[in-house]
Amino acid sequence: MKISIIGNGAIGNLLAFNCQQLKLDYQVITRGGLPIELEVTDNIGHQQRLSLPVSTLKSLSNSDIIILPLKAYQIAGFIEQHQSLIHAQQTLVLLHNGMGTIETVQQLLPHNSLIAATTSYGAFKPNNNTLQIKGIGESHFGWINQTKDCPTQIVETLLSALLPPTSWHQDIRLALWLKLAVNAAINPLTALYNVPNGALSGSEFQTQISNLCEEISRLMSCLGFTLGSVELLHKINKVIKDTADNFSSMNRDVHAKRRTEIDFINGYLVLQAKKCGLECPINLNLFNKIKALETKYLQ
Repeated sequence: MKISIIGNGAIGNLLAFNCQQLKLDYQVITRGGLPIELEVTDNIGHQQRLSLPVSTLKSLSNSDIIILPLKAYQIAGFIEQHQSLIHAQQTLVLLHNGMGTIETVQQLLPHNSLIAATTSYGAFKPNNNTLQIKGIGESHFGWINQTKDCPTQIVETLLSALLPPTSWHQDIRLALWLKLAVNAAINPLTALYNVPNGALSGSEFQTQISNLCEEISRLMSCLGFTLGSVELLHKINKVIKDTADNFSSMNRDVHAKRRTEIDFINGYLVLQAKKCGLECPINLNLFNKIKALETKYLQ
């Protein structure tokens, strides 16, 4: 089976590197289709060089699995613009921070097999030709839609090999919500205060994160997920500890004066809270502060 990886961001390059290591049939799809020489430093300091098999968007139809490790705000536009190149036999994999894209993709491509995924792998792309693997994480996958002729076992085996260890879920929503909660705490705070993840273990942040967990726990309960705020705080603090030296993706976006995924993280939480008739003041405050930052440099 041929795998197409859309774009060569940090996670896209990580996927490409792993495909190369596993000798899988894959291509990296970019707008220009220009060759990419990649220098990879793994999590124990070993370096490797590889030439990525890069193709243009015209080659999109020549694939069985399409992985979209894009920013959440890029998903809808990409599908809308290139819908004619995607055929019903292809399986799409959404792999990004935040929530809110699944419904859009289902509407645009109702006849495709669709998988939602999340990973805690740490990857950093300081420039277009360099990838630093900061940490080996774990990955979660779940089918959103399965067509009758989808080679389910083959797809699951390939994806499981790409980002191990992996868990497949009958209902991926809880795993996505847990990742959303982690991102809702770590991303905006590290971006606003320009600190690495580990700084959030300090007492000046822990009270706010604890209150944020109570807010998110109430919302999750309204939506049918039972997870106490203490357990949520424990999960977030474990990620803070495990990724202490890393900078969050939102921190890097703000540092580079790029658009962030705040609309799909804290913004998504605020939107869901409104639907439940709940107040979400801490998330709303973080959302507004990041949007204000964006407004300053995106004008």
